[in-house]
Amino acid sequence: MIIEPPTSGQVVSVLPGRVRLRLRDTDRALLPRIHQHLVFQPGVRKVTVNEMTGSILVHCDHPSVSCQDILSMVYDLGVVVRDVEEASEGLGPLTESNGTEKNLIATVDDLDRRLSAVTGKNIDLKVLLPLAVSSVGLRQLIVEGLGEMSGLLLLWIGVDMFLRLNRRRGTTPRRRSASPKISAMTPASAGG
Repeated sequence: MIIEPPTSGQVVSVLPGRVRLRLRDTDRALLPRIHQHLVFQPGVRKVTVNEMTGSILVHCDHPSVSCQDILSMVYDLGVVVRDVEEASEGLGPLTESNGTEKNLIATVDDLDRRLSAVTGKNIDLKVLLPLAVSSVGLRQLIVEGLGEMSGLLLLWIGVDMFLRLNRRRGTTPRRRSASPKISAMTPASAGG
């Protein structure tokens, strides 16, 4: 079981090359540690901390360093800061499916960004990871046959992982109606 550290704050504002974070009162003791960590990160030009308000203002090289990159740098310290989109939901429970799924998607996105930055190539882990799991499942089915459930299970997990990682936020699968709608054709629309 993965235990996510409690949320320590949220993003207050984001502008190109500038991100402001605000920590909760109970987590303001983390400000000096976050400051020291961010100052030495590549692409970060200036970090200003206001201990009275609990805010951290980060000036960075835009577009090479994004808000998500800053949040990842802070997360490396074990400090969870919600981004602007999540901050609008408040610091309460997650509304979409469950927290573990959302954390997995965020982790894959973060790893995808980091690998792309290191390799200089666009790597889509939301496709590669499910493909790898499904491939192992398919291999198991070929080697062991249909009698072994492990191949079917891995194949199913790969497909499910692909669907979950690539689902757009706020969308639900469309349901098909039981009977197709048939439109009546009038003589005028039939061309004669």
